[in-house]
Amino acid sequence: MWKKQHSEKGSAKDPGPHILLLTGRVQGGKTTIAGELVGTLTRKGLRVAGFLCEGTIRDGERDSFMLRELSTDIVMPLATADFREGWTRYRRFYFNPATMEQAENMVLASLEERPALIVIDEAGPMELEGLGWYGLLEELSRMKSIPQLWVTRDGVVEQVREKWGIPEEIVFRAGFRMDRRAREQLAGSLVEHLMKRIAAE
Repeated sequence: MWKKQHSEKGSAKDPGPHILLLTGRVQGGKTTIAGELVGTLTRKGLRVAGFLCEGTIRDGERDSFMLRELSTDIVMPLATADFREGWTRYRRFYFNPATMEQAENMVLASLEERPALIVIDEAGPMELEGLGWYGLLEELSRMKSIPQLWVTRDGVVEQVREKWGIPEEIVFRAGFRMDRRAREQLAGSLVEHLMKRIAAE
């Protein structure tokens, strides 16, 4: 999974508007907004698959990430700034390959009963280098019948859009330190867009 995968740019041709992007600054509340969206859809009786990666802070700095798999609500350790034997280093974090593999397998298994939405948190610098969730994103990008929300960040959102052919008009931006009302409004806009997409299927 961590071996860099080689493919021609744009190999997943025109994935179309089945993929929405939620972007914002690092630690800008993107995962919180995505979580509120998941909660809203779940309360509507819709099944959501994929995962959210929730970070922890130590001494004012991001310290670790826990991955929450959405179809089961299982939480697994994904990454830490501290050295871990057997984990894969990328920049200043060590990533748990067992969690990566298990999460990817769970997402693919969830497709058997076709979820209303798949959430991937995140499509970031690793994936642009052909690492991390790259293989999973390539596969999901070709599944045009399943609405998806990919979380990304402002520094790479244009590269993500270009690589997977995602239109600019379906990029939703989280403002830095949005208050609760603003987050709820953004989540509401995402829900509205997704419900139209789901109804069209």
